[in-house]
Amino acid sequence: MSTPITSTATAAAGSTTSDVVLEIDGLAKHFGGVKAVDDVSFTIRAGHIHSLIGPNGSGKSTMINVLTGLYDATRGSITLLGKDITRTKPHDRVSAGLARTFQNIRLFKELPVLDNVMIGQHSRTTSGFFRVLTSPSAAREDRATRERALDELDFVGMGGASELLAGGLSYGRQRLVEIARALATDPTLLLLDEPAAGLNPTETEQLDVVLRNIVRRDITVMLVEHDMNLVMGISDHITVLNFGKKIAEGRPEQVQADPHVISAYLGTDEAEDDDAQG
Repeated sequence: MSTPITSTATAAAGSTTSDVVLEIDGLAKHFGGVKAVDDVSFTIRAGHIHSLIGPNGSGKSTMINVLTGLYDATRGSITLLGKDITRTKPHDRVSAGLARTFQNIRLFKELPVLDNVMIGQHSRTTSGFFRVLTSPSAAREDRATRERALDELDFVGMGGASELLAGGLSYGRQRLVEIARALATDPTLLLLDEPAAGLNPTETEQLDVVLRNIVRRDITVMLVEHDMNLVMGISDHITVLNFGKKIAEGRPEQVQADPHVISAYLGTDEAEDDDAQG
């Protein structure tokens, strides 16, 4: 049994309106006539695990791709730590403190685990391969990068796997390596795209612990996830999308009871009945 962990809500109890890490205002992404994300607004506060949920095809992964710059926004704005990043390049968003993992794991599977995580520090280093061979300062930077990568592997519980090939790890362990790599970029906000997908219950419990410990490092988390047990147990705030639009947001207990959310997930008529009674 894992050690009981205090809710992230307790750690963030002192948050104020000035503690906004990410502000999304009227964000939209259209592919021709398809409105994958349509006029969505919400804020993410420091010290929170903020979950973004919705049925398949609701626009969650598109939202992450717009936030990280893989897709250009059709309209709207994205503000990170008070700076408008709506039109900035993906690598500039990483430098500004935004990191992510992918729904489909994107590791260099032919490389050792340690090398995969060291790549996460690339945006924070100045030395190329040949400088490491010829410059003492570059060699020191390389050693520091290696130590940082080992620290992040220890943090996610993968310290003993540093020399193994990434492609030889189980699916769940690969996901932890990807999280370690994202942490190595020194993020302020970490976007996780379905990190529990394909995990067994033990691996999901380990992920829960890792996410709570990430927040303790003053890193805010935006979680896109289908595992509702994980989402409802760990989230401070939840935003719900359906067909590209925001249909609800609030604390987990509020979202669970929202008739529009129930309708979106279960296909019931409760939301319609609620509107009729209102």
